[in-house]
Amino acid sequence: MTAVLDDTVEGINNPWSSDFVPEHLRGDRTPEVVELPTINTPVPLKGNGLSAIRDWVVAVERHFGAGQRATVQYASFLGYFVNLYTFRVERSDRALARELGAHRDRFNGCASRLAEAGFLVKIPKKPGEKGVGYVLSMPSEIAL
Repeated sequence: MTAVLDDTVEGINNPWSSDFVPEHLRGDRTPEVVELPTINTPVPLKGNGLSAIRDWVVAVERHFGAGQRATVQYASFLGYFVNLYTFRVERSDRALARELGAHRDRFNGCASRLAEAGFLVKIPKKPGEKGVGYVLSMPSEIAL
């Protein structure tokens, strides 16, 4: 009887062999942790009013690029109708379209795309505060 020297038939590389060792357990028995896990979370915008809004619009444009021009345009229009102190959006989508003279469905889905990407966060209004429930925010990674 001859011994089999090919590892693919019998030995550590054959998953049906009794000597099989998974790839990640060969050599060092403990896998390395390359980096800590992170989560993306929106952080409400703070800072100087106009320059913070300008930086927010630039960040939205870099994130969405040329493929989502309607969302970038919507974000730039939102910048005009935001409270400079609290960064709360003061116009709804329909009111914004009415003031711009556009069709009422022009901005459908743009706010949800911004919220999913972390550029809008829903924060409850304080008593007497005007506007809708959304505040401008920047997405950031937080290590766990």
